[in-house]
Amino acid sequence: MTEQRFAGRRITLVTQYYWPEHVGIAPYSTRLAEHLAGQGATVDVVTAMPHYPEWRIYPEHRGRALATEVRHGVTVHRLWHYIPSRQSAARRAGYEASLFLHTLLRAAPASDAVIGVIPSVSAGAAARVYARRTGSRYGIVVQDLASQGARQSGMSGGRGVAQATGALERWVLSRAARVAVVSPRFRPHVEAFGVRPERISVLRNWVETNGAATGPRTADDVAAMRRDLRWQPDEVVVLHAGNMGLKQGLEYVVDAARLAAQQSAPFRFVLMGDGSQRPLIEARAAGLANVEFLPNMPRDRCYDIMGVADVLVVNERHSIVDMALPSKLTSYFAAGRPVVAAVADGGATAEEVRRAGGALVVPPENPPALLEAIERIATDPQLAGGLSERGRSYAEHELSAGAILRQAEEFVSGVLA
Repeated sequence: MTEQRFAGRRITLVTQYYWPEHVGIAPYSTRLAEHLAGQGATVDVVTAMPHYPEWRIYPEHRGRALATEVRHGVTVHRLWHYIPSRQSAARRAGYEASLFLHTLLRAAPASDAVIGVIPSVSAGAAARVYARRTGSRYGIVVQDLASQGARQSGMSGGRGVAQATGALERWVLSRAARVAVVSPRFRPHVEAFGVRPERISVLRNWVETNGAATGPRTADDVAAMRRDLRWQPDEVVVLHAGNMGLKQGLEYVVDAARLAAQQSAPFRFVLMGDGSQRPLIEARAAGLANVEFLPNMPRDRCYDIMGVADVLVVNERHSIVDMALPSKLTSYFAAGRPVVAAVADGGATAEEVRRAGGALVVPPENPPALLEAIERIATDPQLAGGLSERGRSYAEHELSAGAILRQAEEFVSGVLA
């Protein structure tokens, strides 16, 4: 019988995003909680009502202030919170505050350790409060840095709240027993908040690379799926998958599509997902026959669609340097397709894609440069094949779920110690 590393231990995970959300950081929080339960821990998750990336509570969870369910051995406690219809610094503050206040009103689950996941400052603050209430230690997983996001995302009023958010992040991080960051680029920022280097570890986002959804496909499989999607055999399909928010700057992808249409290039630009900026992006793309919008898809279906596109795109505003590492990168690399990253040179995203060797990096907010990179991949099978192979190899050898979840066990053990 396999030994269960955390048998008899009680662990609480506080995260704003969790299953059934299947984009962004929710899949990582979900898998972490279920993995710890599989290692014998009694796991409670305190989370929001599912709402991302649509920024609307999912229909089956509406009209409730509290909900509790057990899934895959994890007890999930859901709390009501305010959801802004449009993004601004003030609305985001209300969003965070409503969830934090609701966490304060409920009893903290009995815990030997509490793990908070940020960029949600409310989740990090709740982790510290819960740890104090239960006499336990807490750790923080840093997916994004909200203070950097306030400075870099272009959100209305963002600069005005960056200092206050940074002070709260310092309050959360400085007393954590352990802090895990998804990119080495976050280390200096975390150290600046008073966290000693020996308490910081790198815990990359992982990808499932052993399933059919991310495996190689035959030419017949690809052709059949493209027919199902009504994509023509002679089209070059350029896909962006995931959140359509402020920091993605997808208006520049639409502008690249406009240039392609003016040149009669055989490119179809597909934007798959949802988010606060989708209506504005749809309006900008009005009249462009070479732009298609797809809704959010189940996770396996997302992998399938990524796997039959010709080029995958990561796009960020020029101001996005080190606030976040797009969670879509792991899925892109696992899909085994070439990537174009229109991101700030020297930023966390550029560093990661160069480390993987699976992408061309071009300047952000530059539609001609984005289109030129797409054309290079479309007309150079050797280049496209090399990018695809290197990205897939990186996913298999550096981002495998098994290896990184073992690192997550070490992180949790450090919190429990």
